Amino acid sequence: MLGISIVSRKANEREISVPAAISAYLGVTANGIGVGGLPGILSIKPQFWLIYSLAILVSAVIPLLLTIMVYKYKAERSELPG
Repeated sequence: MLGISIVSRKANEREISVPAAISAYLGVTANGIGVGGLPGILSIKPQFWLIYSLAILVSAVIPLLLTIMVYKYKAERSELPG
């Protein structure tokens, strides 16, 4: 969702993707017990905060980059003639 809000040229896509990204990062409709998403660090023992933070960072950055790459690839393909 965050990737779409960064690369999209369509205003309506950006308007939808920003609130959706906020909800996703806050763990809305999480399948686990307890706090999910970014506030999930509150349920982690302090000695594991660094590992948890790195996992959250990886789980945010990789989908962001992949979304941007796929979006740009599809945009370039749709601009090709024929």
